[in-house]
Amino acid sequence: MQTPSPDELEIRLAYLDDALSGLSDVVYAQTREIERLGERCRELESRVQALAEGSDGGDDGIPPHY
Repeated sequence: MQTPSPDELEIRLAYLDDALSGLSDVVYAQTREIERLGERCRELESRVQALAEGSDGGDDGIPPHY
């Protein structure tokens, strides 16, 4: 196996730097999305809990279309 020339190593390093930067951007975007989804999940859990406790604002439990 031949040892790569300094130019080839520099090119490889440039590609690896670019790939690393792209992967870092993806990880950052996924982290933000996970945080957003976690917040949404907590909001929904609290709404479900409020409904389960009967604090949904309904006084007789009959749907409004009756």
